[in-house]
Amino acid sequence: MQTFFGIDWDDSGARFQTTDGLFSGIDPLSEQTYRVSPYAYCAGDPVNYVDPEGQKPRIFIQKYVHKYGHVFVTTGEGENTLLYTYGRYGATYGSRLRNQHLQGDGVLKVMYGKYAQDYLKDVLQAGNMEIFTISSASDQSVNDYYEALLKKGKEVGPEVKKDFSRAKIIDVYDFLINNCVATSIMAINADQIYIQTATSVPLLLYWGLLSEGYYPNIIKIQKPENYLQRLIDQLETNDEE
Repeated sequence: MQTFFGIDWDDSGARFQTTDGLFSGIDPLSEQTYRVSPYAYCAGDPVNYVDPEGQKPRIFIQKYVHKYGHVFVTTGEGENTLLYTYGRYGATYGSRLRNQHLQGDGVLKVMYGKYAQDYLKDVLQAGNMEIFTISSASDQSVNDYYEALLKKGKEVGPEVKKDFSRAKIIDVYDFLINNCVATSIMAINADQIYIQTATSVPLLLYWGLLSEGYYPNIIKIQKPENYLQRLIDQLETNDEE
């Protein structure tokens, strides 16, 4: 409770809330989620969900990159942005599909600062992406999940491109059952089940997320290019400082 000047407002973290339950200002990300009121809290469901920082994990779906698409996750804002991407970044082996091995070292890369900035710039340049926020999930639970995987992982070899802040081999990648989609979903579901799907291909996950009302806690960003540019600009601003 903030009592300065006798206003008695509750500080919810991202915004102030008046004693009658109304917010004094709009959600700073309201322009990205048109179907939700800019004065709403936790997508209009404050009984079941909390949002102390006003930010939530994001799922990025690149629809046509690497032939079959790619999925990765980010948490935080500005200098606190963490980017997690998983794939066959090391040795590959096993059966083949269209001249590509289906299995390989499952490498989890974590990027922040300049590495995250450069990665997001490449995503923006490639285009054909969609971004979704999970209104009821927690940045911290996602970060904790990935951190646990990194602690148990093995060191990567010299064949892994050095474009990361941290990286570990966490398991065996399998294109059909253990891939970027599966790893991203498990991270989002770290504290409870938000996405119930057996989808293994990014494009199929994309259409599943777009199904009307299928995942009520998942909100599609309406202008993904603008949203992504804002994230990049925040990283650049912090680098300059």
